[in-house]
Amino acid sequence: MTRDLIIGIDAGTSVLKSVAFTSDGAQVGMASRPNSYARFGRGCVEQDMLRTWHDAKQTLCDLAAIVPDLASRAMGLAVTGQGDGCWLISSWPGCSDISPSGWRKPPTPCTARIGFISS
Repeated sequence: MTRDLIIGIDAGTSVLKSVAFTSDGAQVGMASRPNSYARFGRGCVEQDMLRTWHDAKQTLCDLAAIVPDLASRAMGLAVTGQGDGCWLISSWPGCSDISPSGWRKPPTPCTARIGFISS
């Protein structure tokens, strides 16, 4: 099988999507789902990183159902995200952190808080 597709994953403010493109930029397929987060305080949101990762993986599975032989045709993967925030993942109790043996799977959901300053 020829590796002729580039896959893009975008975790935007409202939608998570995965898109397959040819090397000359033609879109071959797209799968998306709403992004999930909770609002609190003055212009802040909280986002469950495990759910975000699960939703991103699901868009890839959905894309693979649309685009024949997606995995064997992929030559690259690009990931982007919302540009107006910061996803901070720390070693809060129950959250992933880096250990000498690599990443540990968290026993409970982790969240990231994203703060915004409104003008």
